[in-house]
Amino acid sequence: MTLLLVAVGIVAWIEFSPPRFDHDRVYRIGYGQDAPLHFQNADGQPAGLAVDLVQESARRQGIKLAWHHLEEMGQNDIDLWVLKSVIPDRPSTLYHTEPYLQAESCFLVRADSPVRDLPDLLDGRISFVNYRIHRDTLPRLLASFKPVPTESSRDAVDAMLSGRSDAAYIDQYTLFATLLDGEQVALRVLPTRSPTRNMALGARKPSAAVADAIRSGMQSMVADGSLEKLMQKWIFFPNMTANIIGDIVEKQHRIRWLWTGVTILTLLLLVAVALAVVAQRRKSEWRRSQKKYRELHESMTDAFVRFDLDGRINDINPAFCELVGYTESELLERTDRELTPPAWHTREEDRRQNQIVLRGYSDVHEKEYRHKDGTVFPVESRAFLLRDESGRPAGWWEIVRDITDRRQAEAERGRLREQLAQSQKMEVVGRLAGGVAHDFNNMLQAILGNASLALLDLPADSPARESLQEIRSAADRSVALTRQLLTFARRQATAPKVLDLNEAIERTLQLVRRLIGEGVQLAWQPGAGVWPVRIDPSQLDQILTNLCVNARDAVNGTGRITLETCNVILDPAFCAAHPGIQSGDFVRLSVSDNGTGMTPEVLAHIFEPFYTTKEMNQGTGLGLATVYGIVTQNQGAITVASTPGEGSTFRVFLPRHATTSAPAATPAEQKPSPGRGHETILLVEDEAQVLRVSKMMLDGLGYQVLVAATPAEALRIAEASVDPIHLLLTDVIMPGLNGRELAEQLRVRHPAMKCVFMSGYDAKVIAPHGILEDEVNFLQKPFSAEDLAAKIRAALT
Repeated sequence: MTLLLVAVGIVAWIEFSPPRFDHDRVYRIGYGQDAPLHFQNADGQPAGLAVDLVQESARRQGIKLAWHHLEEMGQNDIDLWVLKSVIPDRPSTLYHTEPYLQAESCFLVRADSPVRDLPDLLDGRISFVNYRIHRDTLPRLLASFKPVPTESSRDAVDAMLSGRSDAAYIDQYTLFATLLDGEQVALRVLPTRSPTRNMALGARKPSAAVADAIRSGMQSMVADGSLEKLMQKWIFFPNMTANIIGDIVEKQHRIRWLWTGVTILTLLLLVAVALAVVAQRRKSEWRRSQKKYRELHESMTDAFVRFDLDGRINDINPAFCELVGYTESELLERTDRELTPPAWHTREEDRRQNQIVLRGYSDVHEKEYRHKDGTVFPVESRAFLLRDESGRPAGWWEIVRDITDRRQAEAERGRLREQLAQSQKMEVVGRLAGGVAHDFNNMLQAILGNASLALLDLPADSPARESLQEIRSAADRSVALTRQLLTFARRQATAPKVLDLNEAIERTLQLVRRLIGEGVQLAWQPGAGVWPVRIDPSQLDQILTNLCVNARDAVNGTGRITLETCNVILDPAFCAAHPGIQSGDFVRLSVSDNGTGMTPEVLAHIFEPFYTTKEMNQGTGLGLATVYGIVTQNQGAITVASTPGEGSTFRVFLPRHATTSAPAATPAEQKPSPGRGHETILLVEDEAQVLRVSKMMLDGLGYQVLVAATPAEALRIAEASVDPIHLLLTDVIMPGLNGRELAEQLRVRHPAMKCVFMSGYDAKVIAPHGILEDEVNFLQKPFSAEDLAAKIRAALT
């Protein structure tokens, strides 16, 4: 008995005696930057929940502390750390007191983020405080991610808000502090649980006693209510173990008294107390589990609903009420079939019997729900079987997610894929046209040039004259077809001018009336004050003639075609549906007819090259494709509206040209008269046939012609020439030097020399050489003797 009392006394002395420490020493304690737990305030002083808690406890225990920010002092100079996460491998190097706070981290995203669940974050950017606990925990939660380490939780949140990360991984102290700070951006917490961390006062092992003394001092703060006031000072955290200090105090007291009781009382009493402790712990765990379930249930952003086996609703969360528009009381009186459109009833019953009941869960599947206001919307759901206490099926619960936005996004992706396919199709045709244009145009130049020269030498009654005319006519059609292909592909060389659209159209109306015939009425309705546009006049003629001819064919003999112009302002929504243009001021040209109209199937292909609804040999299928190419080349857009039997309307949008100068005169007003000359021309062309026929044309016009097959030969001829060279007529793309470089070198010796450039390549090839600028004279191959004469006289005069 005496030995038992001695043992009890020793145990009581060990358990209840306070820890010993040096009251005269000032202990150095470190803190970091992790608001609201511990951080440096604007005055440079330590602040935070953990700081206040440790500071007050040390004051009560008579312990002197000197606070040091960890950025200002090395780790080796610190005796204590205000807050350390308790992890398994730290006790070997660091002493921890009993925990005095608990933290559970979570993933925080913007409310408009597409991230809805943890798998959505795979390979995403995660910002977090660069602590070891987070570096160890995150890989267990996410198999792969891109780390964005930061200096503090606040920095991690800021990284998410600024878009540098997709989600912030922070503890819930920081979460609620962020929400109560009044962030201007709506935030959302992912429904994902992270392991709970215990946090304690850390110390070097020689300072363990003072750490325990501070931890013991916290116990008195529970009893007198100062802990509660301190918690209220900083923030209230719903899922934080606010009374952990008090709980541990009670737990320690209980363990100590039980240990003393074991020594004093019988083994039976020990077993009874142990059973009571287990029962109490299970009860507390059950209560905590219920609380966590309710918090999760109410805070879930996805809708949750529970049904019995007859499909009656017996539990929902607020998100489900918001999803379908009913109140909780209204939903508890309804069934699954009442919320689901009838078209889904058979499939839902099959899913219930063959998936939920048979195997205990369903596949993730898409269905539809009906909102209270009657609208039907798509959802994605997955169901899990519920069983009663005896293991029999009792119902099921479902997680439901509105996928309206996803469906719209998929439709938008489909539309963009179609646009991309159309763009790629056009690019293929453009590359094909551009690839053959140079050689084909050179051959056509030789054919046209020789035919024209032969016609000049033949008498009017020569039998060969008709054959040569047919050759020239066929070559002219080939030229038109090649240019039409290049125009469609946006590779045709152009000479844009600032035009008054109304005046330009009026000058073309006579031609259009001849094209459409007398049986079709042409109505011209010009808008008032139409803004100027910048476009090649010949391209505008192509737009008008192609659209009007297309309308003439649609009215089939008799009918009405209406031309209208007006100013419009295109908004971003319109521009988003027509890639390649920007919102702003545009001039709209409308061409309407009251013809047969088009079906949706025809409209889907209307601008594709070589697509035509006309009979064989009635059209090439390039007319509308050419219009499309011209409009897009000029940063505009074209739309079409048509209904079978009611006619069609094509609307062309051309950007307003911001200029204070008057619109340019039409080509007919500016074109100089072709004429003969006597000046000296240096002709440079690396294609032998084109060189020969071009020289013959120039000889026929009376010019003195020097010929060179290469740029190097041209330089030698110019160097040797005593007389001035008045004009250089050169190909653009040649071996050694291009036409522009050759002209620059020749002007050193002949500074007054004029230049005319020619090329069979398309615009995209020659544009980088600076040949398509407004002030440069350019001839697109193939060209006629008349075109050559006019261009040379224009350059010389």
